[in-house]
Amino acid sequence: MPGVDDSKVRLRDPAEIESPERKIETKSEDRPPNSFYFGGKLLRVGEPNDEECFRQAKLFSKQFGDSEGFDVDWDSFDYVFSVVNFYWQPQLDDRMTNDELLKQLIRAAIEEYDDDNGTELELIDYVGANMAPCKGIMYYITFRAKDVSSTNPELYQAKVRKFCDDIAVKLVREKPHKEIS
Repeated sequence: MPGVDDSKVRLRDPAEIESPERKIETKSEDRPPNSFYFGGKLLRVGEPNDEECFRQAKLFSKQFGDSEGFDVDWDSFDYVFSVVNFYWQPQLDDRMTNDELLKQLIRAAIEEYDDDNGTELELIDYVGANMAPCKGIMYYITFRAKDVSSTNPELYQAKVRKFCDDIAVKLVREKPHKEIS
């Protein structure tokens, strides 16, 4: 991959990295129009005067804004919004699986973080990812990694834009700790 030196990035064996099941049901006679099933959950497409969709959209916007795109409680929503859960998508790239794509994006973020901070992060696992359209797709990725000089893994967040073969890391940081008020 251009711009990423894989020799600097340590990844665990892919068999050791767990990812949520991605299962999309394609047939159902009893589902309402403008809806689809994902992992057994019915997701709806909102209509212009749908008050429940409007209520959920406001809650979604607050969660997305407060977490800067990283933490959305997808179980709270029955509607599809412009930002979606990474695991809802079928094949995103015709040359690699979604898991391979996600690992490629994480490797780019880890390399950027290591270069900026003088660290040598090792990926433990990925926690979640959201996607938003832009010129390409912006991925909001949360992953667990540890510096090889440390025994304590930390959560990291990365905003990575992919457009065709261009990968641009926009942000990579340790996940901020929420202050208790």
